[in-house]
Amino acid sequence: MTEVPLVTTWPAVQKFTGGSTVHVSCSAVAHPSPTFAWRYGDSGQIVETTWSDDGRGDTPVEDPPARISTDRDGLLTIRNASRDDAGRWECIATNNRGVGSDVALLEYIGTNFTFDTIEIRLRYQFIVKAS
Repeated sequence: MTEVPLVTTWPAVQKFTGGSTVHVSCSAVAHPSPTFAWRYGDSGQIVETTWSDDGRGDTPVEDPPARISTDRDGLLTIRNASRDDAGRWECIATNNRGVGSDVALLEYIGTNFTFDTIEIRLRYQFIVKAS
């Protein structure tokens, strides 16, 4: 039995802060198993990781990994995410029977600040004058 990929992304909507690492998974029900790629926004920019042919089949060519990458199982990873990464991400699954896709939305909610505790002590000094 062969079938066009039926694709699902998870989470469908994800909020993130600047500097964080974002993961969005993509799965497909299909036979034969599909290959995955991600398209960002309406720009048509395709994000897919090139894999080496080292016999293991699991080594990405990029070293160190690209800031935005995918794995063979459809996982999108965005390292050091920024406001520019917010928007519509479409997972595209392809096999010899056709193409299927689903969309995930990434929402930027600001920068993730870490504050140290700051202690401020005020000293008051009173001078009393005798008359």
